[in-house]
Amino acid sequence: MGGAESRLARIIAWRLMGTPAGLKPIPPVSRLSANVVRVLGCNPGPMTLQGTNTYILGTGSERILIDTGEQGNTEYLTNLKAVLAEDKARISQIVLTHWHADHIGGLAGVLSAGCTTERPKVRKFRRAEDDRTAALRAVDHFEDGDRLTVDGATIRAVYSPGHTVDHISLFLEDNSALFSGDCILGEGSSVFENYPTYMKSLAKLHSLKPVVIYPAHGSVLENGSDAIEKYINHRLQRETEILAALQKAYPGESTVDELVALIYPKLNMVIRRAAAGNVVHQLEKLIDEGRVENCGEDRYRLIQQSSPTT
Repeated sequence: MGGAESRLARIIAWRLMGTPAGLKPIPPVSRLSANVVRVLGCNPGPMTLQGTNTYILGTGSERILIDTGEQGNTEYLTNLKAVLAEDKARISQIVLTHWHADHIGGLAGVLSAGCTTERPKVRKFRRAEDDRTAALRAVDHFEDGDRLTVDGATIRAVYSPGHTVDHISLFLEDNSALFSGDCILGEGSSVFENYPTYMKSLAKLHSLKPVVIYPAHGSVLENGSDAIEKYINHRLQRETEILAALQKAYPGESTVDELVALIYPKLNMVIRRAAAGNVVHQLEKLIDEGRVENCGEDRYRLIQQSSPTT
């Protein structure tokens, strides 16, 4: 089974697994501040945690919505419409943090739910493949530094690739709050497509000195700058652990699965697969730095650095 069928099977399996154990419950709707309402996507699973967090911003009759959850989630749409009805407001601007289905999948449903202005603007950082996705062909491009304003909220786009090539975070200037998308999660760590780029994005977000972080998955992070520092240190620690595992095997070689088993011994199979992707991307960086070599057929070996002569 491959392609769309394989993806559908994974999503069904994740939903049956439900919210991972030990996570703090997140209510379907949370009023986080005078100008921020979180509406949970109602799509729990090992990769989405309690579900995808979407956010309504502003205090007036027109609001900004960050992300739209997954396709066809009627529970989410019901909750979203109820919040807007209670506030006598409509969505006039939608910002999508990146192309993943749990962020853009609900776009058509939101646009047809009767809770938007007549012609809401949909914005997203451009990705070449977007032209092949029907739901994204008509979106307006949202570039690094662009701003959106409604009554009670001004957000600034912060291009933060690494998790995906098109990932943006959003800085709510009124509150010094960061909407981190999937770059930083409320629990655990994120996955990424490009490790060096991801680390540069973390440093960029840290320079904003956010007071609070509203992630796309997991709970609110109240000490924003500290949370980003922990993320950076965690990734550096994982890099150290990869090198230590390769040193232990030297002069032999190690596979990605062997490295994952050593570094992440307690992960379930779903999360282990994601962790393996991170290990591969960190190995790519170490190869580029001349510290590790790819011996072929998914086998890696440490390159012993020669000691300087005296």
